[in-house]
Amino acid sequence: MALALVVACAFGWMFLSLSNHFINRDGLALFDKIVNDVAAHGAHVTHDEMLELYVHSRLYDYANHSWGWSVGRTYQVASALSGAAFVLVLLFLAPSMAPRSRIAFVGLVLSCGFIQLFFGDVENYTMVTVMILLFIAMAHLFLEGRIPLWTPAGALSLALGFHLLCGWLLPALAYLFVFSWRHGRRRDTAIGLAALVLPISALFVFFHFHGLPIERLWESSHVGGLGGNYARELAPMNVAYHLGMLNVLLLLWPSIVMLPALIYFNRLGTDPMSRFLELAALSMVVFTFTWKAQLGIFEDWNLYAPGMVPGAILVARSLSGLPRAPVKSAIITALILTASLHTFAWVVSNHLGRP
Repeated sequence: MALALVVACAFGWMFLSLSNHFINRDGLALFDKIVNDVAAHGAHVTHDEMLELYVHSRLYDYANHSWGWSVGRTYQVASALSGAAFVLVLLFLAPSMAPRSRIAFVGLVLSCGFIQLFFGDVENYTMVTVMILLFIAMAHLFLEGRIPLWTPAGALSLALGFHLLCGWLLPALAYLFVFSWRHGRRRDTAIGLAALVLPISALFVFFHFHGLPIERLWESSHVGGLGGNYARELAPMNVAYHLGMLNVLLLLWPSIVMLPALIYFNRLGTDPMSRFLELAALSMVVFTFTWKAQLGIFEDWNLYAPGMVPGAILVARSLSGLPRAPVKSAIITALILTASLHTFAWVVSNHLGRP
């Protein structure tokens, strides 16, 4: 416990020390939106990212009055703290997820490019990434029979409150419901459904009476197609666009290069947790290539970054679970070093303010 806290704090310090100084257009717009709406309404909130914006708004209000922090500084610190929380959850998850190679498991996940989110990213995808990891951890404990279904269901419901992109993980949650039902846990399944619906519904009601009317879910949110115009949200049928998105996918989840070999040699696993992760990873890959990058392929990278967590854990768990052998250690070490170098170069580039 103490060692995990020390490691998480060390990562948090690193995240903040190498803060991202390249901010996309949506991030730049937050500097005015949050300042103005905090002054007028107490918080800047949209339906797409209710809790991400609300928590950041309240943090800014407190930090600005207490220490004079700007919106940007508040986001940077919140990003680093979210990263520390992510590392802490990952460390607690490692012993049961990868008992054979805990260090390899953690290294494979943290070498992925999506952790750029925690290097002071001024956008609304850091806290939801922690919530996605928490959802996966709760699903793992549920499938091991250690906690009831309502726990992962409630975790995903709360994650939806942070950002509605988590809706793409509903098929993975549906797998847990089917698993519960097939094992005769009828009451557990019903309670799980309530745990999914009630928290997110309560958030919609709360914000309806605190400056975010429910009708705006259709009118001004991306999940509502900004009034039903879903054509603008869908990725174009363009080869160059999808090749660019493939580049982004490799940047955010470099360990995906091992997926074909793991599939060919039947090493992904057929146990319930493997199936859950496979479905979650597939859903988020579909999201990546279906949902249009409105700001441009590389400027909108952080929209897709949270969705890489299930896939990164899937590959890390599969590789870590291989029988002990010199070739296994060599492959994992080479993959971690290559991915880390790739990710670190990107981190430094953004720290220096370059795209």
